[in-house]
Amino acid sequence: MTIAQSLDNECTVQLTKCQKYSKKYDRDDLKRQVFIAVCLNIGHVVIGYTVCWTAPVIQKLQSPDLTPLDKPITDENASWIAAILNVGVIIGSQTGAYLSNVIGRKPTLLLAALLLFTSNVILLLSKNFTSLVVGRVVSGLGVGGTACGNLVYIGEIASPEVRGIILTCTGLLHTLGNLLVFSVGPFVSYSVVEYIVIVMTATHVLGLLSIPESPVYHVIKGNDDAARDTLKYLGRSKDIETELKTMIENAKDRRNAYTRIEDSKPLKPRWTWLDIFGRKRNRKALFITSTLLVIQEGAGIVCIIFFATSIFQKAASSVKPDLATIILGIAQVFGILLAPILVEKFGRRTLLIFSTSTCALWTALLGTHFYLESINHPSVESIRWAPLAILVSFLFCYNAGLGIIPNVLVGEMFSPNVRSTGSSIAMCLGWVAGFTSGLSFGYIIIIIGSHAIFLSFAVINILGCLFTLKFVPETKGKSLTEIEAMLAR
Repeated sequence: MTIAQSLDNECTVQLTKCQKYSKKYDRDDLKRQVFIAVCLNIGHVVIGYTVCWTAPVIQKLQSPDLTPLDKPITDENASWIAAILNVGVIIGSQTGAYLSNVIGRKPTLLLAALLLFTSNVILLLSKNFTSLVVGRVVSGLGVGGTACGNLVYIGEIASPEVRGIILTCTGLLHTLGNLLVFSVGPFVSYSVVEYIVIVMTATHVLGLLSIPESPVYHVIKGNDDAARDTLKYLGRSKDIETELKTMIENAKDRRNAYTRIEDSKPLKPRWTWLDIFGRKRNRKALFITSTLLVIQEGAGIVCIIFFATSIFQKAASSVKPDLATIILGIAQVFGILLAPILVEKFGRRTLLIFSTSTCALWTALLGTHFYLESINHPSVESIRWAPLAILVSFLFCYNAGLGIIPNVLVGEMFSPNVRSTGSSIAMCLGWVAGFTSGLSFGYIIIIIGSHAIFLSFAVINILGCLFTLKFVPETKGKSLTEIEAMLAR
């Protein structure tokens, strides 16, 4: 078969799919869903910008000429400013999960967006280290509430045919937020960095005002008519009865969060710790996902993202630190774009083994580079380009496996009735690891040296590889029922 014939066949297949799709959903029916997704995904750009805010800003805060504070910050201060975000994220995500079932998805998302706006106003007006820490904690509250709330909301309002695309876009736009602050931050003043994100958060708040409440929340509250009206508004009139039936059945099954005695009464909270720790498959799922999320956060990504510009300065890279940071942002975007393809082609377990082993190699090489520099080895002068090449390779390998697969497994391994609680526990443990990793960066550099922290990241990645070989099963191509049965053995 010629290339032209292959392309013609592929076009015919795609056209047939589009025709089948158009019979069920008109293009106009999806406009509101796309508009809502845009409003929500502005929040993911803000999250990406906020997470990587420290990379270009730390250098300004440490400079006597550029800092807006009453005095420059130290390396220890920088570690606290970077790491404290994770404390806010932990609290924000758990609080947001609770509030979304009490006051609704939309009000909770609005509250998180207002927290992001408020935090950046605090950071803009900050004149000392304490106010910066307060601003970053409030930022974390907004990031946690927005990140978790957006994924839940999109999953509940999007049509099945476009849900995957919209959810995939959240990761891409998060990374674009990283790239934006990497690209703009080094070349503008501290206040301009803040004005940019304030404008984005204000736009995000205005966008959220125009979205409807989730139909699932209406079902949780026993208001099936309101859920039906929302589905009509979303252009899902043709599958309302099917969706409503599914929502009601799912709501009844989620015994960890709700109990519904009569269809006319709201669902009420209920604890399910016994379901998590009392069943082997859920204990095993929690053990695997928690460990992988801790390794994911402790493998070096937190420090590399938070302190990218500082790392290049300390390494005396031959590439300007500001330019090198932008290149890292671009590498992240390409890694995110390739990751879904690689996961489906090679499977979860294989990619995790590849990712952790190669990340161990790159962090060990960077640690070795810093050690050679600390002893003034003559070979360092000829390889000033190495830190950039190593970190680009690290980000690609990280995003190809360790950066996404633990999150995929969180959604696959827990039983439906404990998925929400189990995943929140696992993610909290990961964020604690991220806080510890970010906080330790400045102190380890002072006490031991830059080489020590990257060599420790190499050890963590090696442990991650060994853990995967020993405990992580392959879930590619398996149904959720098959995965549950596999974990129950």
